[in-house]
Amino acid sequence: YLSYYWSSFHEDLKVAIETLGWTEAMWSDEAEVSPASESKPWSDLTPEEKAAATRLCYFEEIWNGQPITDWYDYNAGMNTAVTADGPLPKDIDLEIFEN
Repeated sequence: YLSYYWSSFHEDLKVAIETLGWTEAMWSDEAEVSPASESKPWSDLTPEEKAAATRLCYFEEIWNGQPITDWYDYNAGMNTAVTADGPLPKDIDLEIFEN
């Protein structure tokens, strides 16, 4: 997402990005700092931060920088970390996207 302009984000993406601590100034490189969430492992994120990361297509394995070979089955052509029909983990609070 870093190659996108702040103004190009839809509101739900802005909610997610702001929930992770980013501001427009930080995003556009006007500030040389990153939000605290950037240095947290998944287990230390709040339920709201996990929801925001999930909305941005991050799941625990990607967030924690695990190699793709740990969570992707190349023979089956499947992501083994998350499934489209599986239950949402209880520690993810998607209510941040409700208006």
